[in-house]
Amino acid sequence: KNVAGACLVTTTALGTVIHWLRNFTFAPATFFFELFLCVFGVVMLVLDTPVPHVQKHPHIQAVRLQVYKFALFMTRFWGRGVWYLFLATMVFGALWDTGINWVLGGICTLYLTILGIFAIGKGALMSHKLNRVRERILDQQTPNRPGHLQYMSGSSISMPQFKVMVEQATKEPNLFNDDELVYVINALSFSPYNEGQVVTADEMQYWLAPGPPLLV
Repeated sequence: KNVAGACLVTTTALGTVIHWLRNFTFAPATFFFELFLCVFGVVMLVLDTPVPHVQKHPHIQAVRLQVYKFALFMTRFWGRGVWYLFLATMVFGALWDTGINWVLGGICTLYLTILGIFAIGKGALMSHKLNRVRERILDQQTPNRPGHLQYMSGSSISMPQFKVMVEQATKEPNLFNDDELVYVINALSFSPYNEGQVVTADEMQYWLAPGPPLLV
């Protein structure tokens, strides 16, 4: 769904740019508006591309690293949701307000709005469930055995081991499905590239430290 949203934004931007080039008028504000919309769409495509060899391209990885450093919210469900709501307003302005295509503007805006609301809801639900796991682990820790060491026998735990930890801590065997676990582990990771899908001891300790819950 994220890929479809990114494609929709990029296509809208390119389509409206072509329209204004064919019907040229001196409108700097419109030019920069369409330019920003195009850049935002391309960034979303870079983040959401499902093609493995494209994901590993050095330039794509460089862009993702910069997004991870300076716009971390875009790598989270809740952040993507808010971002898509913002892009929905831009698409509305590009298609509806300008009168280019009212019907298409309404449909695209509605789709991006629904996608944004769904992503925010999904992020809130997963963040709540992950915080429940955190609270259960903290409740079980002892002065001699901190929470991050209770379920770790080495310097890191794999995704299957993390799933077992969640089940043991909460007594709920299906709290996260496999796809959700990938998002959770990526949210816990200090690095934008976690190909091994592992959680290190430092990442566990940071997650379990006092403070607000982690947002997924």
